[in-house]
Amino acid sequence: MSAIPVTATRRLALPLAVVAAVVVAGIADAAVAAVAVAAGASPDFAPLQPGAYLFRTVVGIVVASVAWWLISRTSRAASTMRWLAPAVVLVSLAPDIQLGATKSLPNTSWTGVVGLMVMHLVVAGAALLTFSRARPLHDTHA
Repeated sequence: MSAIPVTATRRLALPLAVVAAVVVAGIADAAVAAVAVAAGASPDFAPLQPGAYLFRTVVGIVVASVAWWLISRTSRAASTMRWLAPAVVLVSLAPDIQLGATKSLPNTSWTGVVGLMVMHLVVAGAALLTFSRARPLHDTHA
């Protein structure tokens, strides 16, 4: 039996990290949604429905993996990610805050909105943890 070449392992690392991040974040998001509903959010609040948050979780993690891969090819990858990831997460919370303020969806409450905001943090955390293990970022100095 032959060993898998290192290059093949490296090529598969990030896609496998995407799968791991989706699984971890999906399970954690389900727990967050359940806690939000138990804390008073309406079970009919559409963004807390599995079809809504699981789809967005997958899309977010796939988009993040593409960004991670692109940034990993730069000379200042680690430095870039140190400011970019928190900035993107912070910006991603803006629509949730707007939703809470305007209550533009039926059954919106701040309890449900806070649940959504926690989901953003969960997805970002799952992606950053798995991607950093699969394809660590480094700064190369010329």
